[in-house]
Amino acid sequence: MKRLFFILVISALLGQGCFAVTGTVPSVESDAPAPEGFAAFRKGFGFIPGPSPFARPDSASLPNIVWKERPPAVSNEVTVLRQAPTIPGALLLQNLTTALRIPAGTLEANPSVQGLTASWKDGSGFLWSYDASTGAVAFERMSGQGPLTVPSLPDDERIVNAAQAFFSSRGIGQQGWGEPTLAFSWNSWWFNESKNGTCMTQASVAAIASIAREELPVPSGTPQLPLRSHAACVKEEFPNMQTVEFHLTKDAQDVFDRMGARITGARAFVRASDMSVIRGWFLLNQDVERSNYPAITSEDLTAQLLLGGIGGFGELPRNASVEFTKFETGLYAHQASADGIPRTFYLPAIRALGSITTENASDSFAVIVPLVREDQYTRTE
Repeated sequence: MKRLFFILVISALLGQGCFAVTGTVPSVESDAPAPEGFAAFRKGFGFIPGPSPFARPDSASLPNIVWKERPPAVSNEVTVLRQAPTIPGALLLQNLTTALRIPAGTLEANPSVQGLTASWKDGSGFLWSYDASTGAVAFERMSGQGPLTVPSLPDDERIVNAAQAFFSSRGIGQQGWGEPTLAFSWNSWWFNESKNGTCMTQASVAAIASIAREELPVPSGTPQLPLRSHAACVKEEFPNMQTVEFHLTKDAQDVFDRMGARITGARAFVRASDMSVIRGWFLLNQDVERSNYPAITSEDLTAQLLLGGIGGFGELPRNASVEFTKFETGLYAHQASADGIPRTFYLPAIRALGSITTENASDSFAVIVPLVREDQYTRTE
């Protein structure tokens, strides 16, 4: 068996207060979230901590609205998911300090773990790290980065399969992740460009190399290619590093942020020249509890959609037209803090897709509207 070299770095700032384990179910104050432990079928977490994620109307007039599809009906109740804390409790801290011969007196009676990180190097030359505050594991091969660009790429499916194979070979389960996709398909980009009769020049290749150096999952821009009939064409080049993303899911539902974008649950950078994974990261699959909460009405949903959901539409010109074309169900990741501990609640939500058309342009949009009623949060702002 290959020898593992562990470098353990513990950040445990000690304070008062820990999770109390009792034999009874503590009561919930009317204005506070529920403590850890038993979650009732309805409103089992008490009031959801933090401000309600509801859009607020302003003085601006509403744009012209076009409904290509009507908003879905909303049921009376929805199921909220509460993720278990990613920061471990006092028992693990006590076990670690015992193993590392840290004096027990440094903990006192009620230690509260504030952070925990660890890093180690495996026998294959990968450096791994774990951060309990985010529940994420990151990894990177420490040598052999390969060329910056390559003259051709494997097809997208092979690149995606290479990422999946890497995670499987390390025993990293992919439950809780959606279907993997390329963050940006250079194959599709080049297919469309070459179909239009364009080609790469020396300047284009230099621009591709500059993009490759940035190593962004999605490039900030792509070079404008000249027509083949009007340019000194050269052999094309593409970034060697390709990014495969797995979207986060909970209960087989996609998870979205406040702007209606899917949240990434894992990412792997695949080197196309030899189809090897060089680095990446993934979120550990955490347990969740479930409890039902009162939902907003269909009228509330429509009103929130007209305001652009949590993220809003921003400032629109008077002649703007907002067209709703599609609605999807999913979960909104509501980040909050309960008793000083970061927590994530997954709130059922409606995601709306469409386009905003002005006099000069038309742009697509995505907005998200959580379905838990506004009076179920500790604060409304």
